[in-house]
Amino acid sequence: MNEWKLFISGGMIGLILCSVLVIIVLYRLSPLLQSRRIKSLRDQHRELVPRFGGVAIFWSFVFTLLIVWLLPFEQRGLGYQLPAENKFAGLCIGGLVAWGLGFCDDIFQMRTRWKLSGQIGIALLAVGFGFEISLVQIPFLQTVNLGLWSFPLTVLWIV
Repeated sequence: MNEWKLFISGGMIGLILCSVLVIIVLYRLSPLLQSRRIKSLRDQHRELVPRFGGVAIFWSFVFTLLIVWLLPFEQRGLGYQLPAENKFAGLCIGGLVAWGLGFCDDIFQMRTRWKLSGQIGIALLAVGFGFEISLVQIPFLQTVNLGLWSFPLTVLWIV
């Protein structure tokens, strides 16, 4: 039980440190890259907001994930199972493509249909790498096997 607490707290500390480091770097680079966004009708903010926050969040997550992936948990006998390399690669590639889509939207102000097409493509990529919702557990009732509905509901859930 104590190993599990150490595992979670170590991951959280790594995430916080990576986040702070990447945010500091981007805060220094933001004026040089002119990271202010032009106002559009879709904006929810009244003032101009820097657009590199997603960069900091994404790369902190990737650095933390790589640190956790490279630690030899199986060799220490803690009994933790890391995901299969296929799913890990799918998570990294899908996250990179999703981040790229959001970043391109920040820079080029993409139309909604192109963003939706990109999100559907990312969802299909995730399903192709083996991520799917095959069972749904309804509280106080039973578990429902989705069968053939697994594929479209997974894509809909991700989008």
